[in-house]
Amino acid sequence: EEVEKRIDSTHYSQQKFRTPGTLTERLWGIYLTYLQEQREYKICHKQLVFFRNVEKQKELYPAFEKNNNVIVSNFNNAYAPVFSTFLASVIAHSTCCNNYDVIILGTGIDQQNRAGLQSMVTKLSNFSIRFFDPKEYLFNLNASVDNSVYTADMYTRVLSPHVLKNFSKILMVDADMVCKDDIANLFQTDLEGNWVGAVKDTVYMGYLNGVVPDTLEYAKKTLKLSDPFCYCNTGVLLYDCAKWREQFSLEYLQNYISTHHYRIYEQDTINVLANGNIKFLDQRWNVYTYTNESIERCVREAPLIEKERY
Repeated sequence: EEVEKRIDSTHYSQQKFRTPGTLTERLWGIYLTYLQEQREYKICHKQLVFFRNVEKQKELYPAFEKNNNVIVSNFNNAYAPVFSTFLASVIAHSTCCNNYDVIILGTGIDQQNRAGLQSMVTKLSNFSIRFFDPKEYLFNLNASVDNSVYTADMYTRVLSPHVLKNFSKILMVDADMVCKDDIANLFQTDLEGNWVGAVKDTVYMGYLNGVVPDTLEYAKKTLKLSDPFCYCNTGVLLYDCAKWREQFSLEYLQNYISTHHYRIYEQDTINVLANGNIKFLDQRWNVYTYTNESIERCVREAPLIEKERY
C-alpha cells in the first residue's frame, strides 16, 4: 500500500527531473555566499563555461605484435574523405606478410567519417584503423597561425612521438597523398641513428634560389640551418620516436612551439629541431605534383642535380 502511494518517476517530465539540480544550485549559491562572508576563500567569478568531448581516451599501443607498420596522419573532419583516397591506395599496394596500423590524430572527426574509414578495412585482417584526439597536447599552446587555410592542430606533427608514447617508430603522412608502392617498404627504412627520415624539399630549394627572394637569408639567420639546401618536407616523416622523446621532452616542445613562430609553421620547427639528424630518403617517397605554376617554377629553379632527381 505504501509503494502504491509513491510517485512513479518513469512518468517525470524533463522539468521534474531537473528540480533536484535547481535546488542544488541554489543551496550551493547560499553556501558559497557563506564562505565569501567568512572570508575563508578567495573567489573568482567567471562566465558560464560549457565542456565538450570530456570522455577519457584510452592510451594507444601497437595493434599487431609482429610486422607492425605504423601509419599516422593528423587532420580535421573536412579532410576525412581526402584521406580515404590515400588509405585506398595503401590497401591496394599492401602485402599479406605485413600488418598496417593506421592511426588518425584528428580533431572533431564525426562518427560518419570514422565509420566510413573503418569500413574500408573491416574485412582486412592485417589492417587496423584507430582514432585519437590530441587536443590535450595542444591545450594552451600559443601557436602562431596567420593563414586561414591552416589550424594549430598541425603542430601535432611535432608532438606525435609523445602523443603516441608507447610506439618506438611511426610514419607521419599528409592526408592528401597517393601511395604507389607497399608503404611498409618505407616504414622499414633504417634511419641509421638519425631522429627522423624525410625527403629533401625540392620546392623549398626553388625558394632558396630566388623564387622567394629572402628565403636563403631567413634559413641561415632565423632558422640557423647548417645547410639550408638540406631542408626536408614533412609531408612524409619517419620518426624514431624513442630518440625524439630522448632529445625533447613534451614540455620543451610545447614551450618551443609557443615561443618560436616560423613562416612554414611546424615544418620549419621540425627542420630546426632535427637539424643535422635527418636521414634523407629516396625522393620518390614524397613527390610534389604540379598543382600550380608556382611549384613548377620552384622545381625549375632548384639546383640542377635536385631538379634531375625530381
